[in-house]
Amino acid sequence: MFVIAGRIAGMDIFDKPATLAKLLPKLARAYALDALEEKAEAAEPVAHGAVRNWLDSLAEVPGHVSESPGLGHDVRLRNAQTVGSCLIVDQCPIHLELFTLNDSTA
Repeated sequence: MFVIAGRIAGMDIFDKPATLAKLLPKLARAYALDALEEKAEAAEPVAHGAVRNWLDSLAEVPGHVSESPGLGHDVRLRNAQTVGSCLIVDQCPIHLELFTLNDSTA
């Protein structure tokens, strides 16, 4: 989970450490660029309850499954607060990425 300026920016989940190791440098750069665009004000840490609420809200995000151009299937997720995608190969989620579309984390 990535938090920028006191708000939940997004979250990535991987099937195994090797997948994370391969993609982490790219993800870290992307989130760092997002952080540089934020105001330089000090932000309070995100409260445990806000994290729980954000995670609970993910159950309400509708998804659409389609065949991937490569292996497996693509799952696209979207509602007014969250957008994301997941690659599934042989019924195993390989990489799930979710992003907050607004400043609401509660």
